[in-house]
Amino acid sequence: MGIPIDPTWLEAVLLATVRMTAFLIVAPPFAYQAFPGRVKAMLGLGLGLAVSQWVSAGYTPRDTAGFLTGSSWNSSPGWPSGSWCW
Repeated sequence: MGIPIDPTWLEAVLLATVRMTAFLIVAPPFAYQAFPGRVKAMLGLGLGLAVSQWVSAGYTPRDTAGFLTGSSWNSSPGWPSGSWCW
């Protein structure tokens, strides 16, 4: 039994999820302890899945080092954009 999952789609969704979660961690309504980290992570995952059609279109897959570098680069725009909301 095999579950067909496109690894390119999964990589694009994971990178989008990292960016959304980084934004939610520092965004003003979610920056306080009223929202637990688990809730912020699930919201980030849900938003990443919601934009999966747009981020996976035209995405080119990367190797492991490129994925790790991409995830660090994708988390960095989330921090300043959430901080600018203050």
